[in-house]
Amino acid sequence: MFEPKKFFEKFLSRKTAPKEERDGARDVVRRKNVSYGDGKRFYDLFAPNAKRASLVKSGIPVIYLHGELFSDAQRKSREEFCSRLAKEGFGVINAGFGVCEDGAASASAALDALTDHLVTEVAGFAPDGRVIFCADGSGVWLAIDFIARAISDPRSFRVRPAALVAFSGLYDLSYFAEAHTRKGFKSEAIRAFCGLDARIGFTREERDILSGYDVTPRVNEDFPPVFAAYTERDEYYPGQGERFVKACVKNGVTLREYKARHAYCRHNWQLDGDDVYAAAVTASAVRFMRDAASGAPVRGEYTEV
Repeated sequence: MFEPKKFFEKFLSRKTAPKEERDGARDVVRRKNVSYGDGKRFYDLFAPNAKRASLVKSGIPVIYLHGELFSDAQRKSREEFCSRLAKEGFGVINAGFGVCEDGAASASAALDALTDHLVTEVAGFAPDGRVIFCADGSGVWLAIDFIARAISDPRSFRVRPAALVAFSGLYDLSYFAEAHTRKGFKSEAIRAFCGLDARIGFTREERDILSGYDVTPRVNEDFPPVFAAYTERDEYYPGQGERFVKACVKNGVTLREYKARHAYCRHNWQLDGDDVYAAAVTASAVRFMRDAASGAPVRGEYTEV
């Protein structure tokens, strides 16, 4: 059973610990800008407050991995969504990875350091080792990379991925080689993600490097249950969500699919808490996470309201 008081116990005992914030209206306890690793990276903690402690039904915490090519400034834009998940009874880590220029390889190393820190430094975190990854955009890429590595070498990882919730995921970077200019992606974003300079286009060698950043082929039968939410109107990564879903089905991964056709449902559509479509996909994701946490059967599809 996840216990919010124990979740923060170690931090509360430290004089240098970040200030705890309580939002009574939302029944959420928040602690922002907690450092980890080399002390230059930060994350935020969200958990149900004492009023809801007895209602928490899942001991599995959620690690949220934001998109936007790992720019740490985007962590703030996910605060409201993480607060919504905490209000539903989950302990949530809003992960930060430093600055955009660190790139994908550095973000992967940062996530490894973060999971080590959470298990060793946060009292009551993931008592049985299981965590749920919830992510959007390039954060989904990062989650799948972590899950695939944890599956192949479980003894090197302190947590065991129990489920993946993927919102408008980015799975294949080779898309950038052809479409980054037309879609508004600048060379700085590409260079930040995989260390390439796209100012004068991509060489054949660089295209080969980009193709190595497609994580879809790494999905296999050992993957945890997946909730994949995507839309036909996603202007950034057209077809990637559907291709990922097909890979899950082909490899026997337990799957719930939320496919939206409405024009509103585009990149990061789940973040707008006031929209009926965002509320619907969030409710579906929460049901999935509760099923995955409790061991209930996870099956079936979801569509927009």
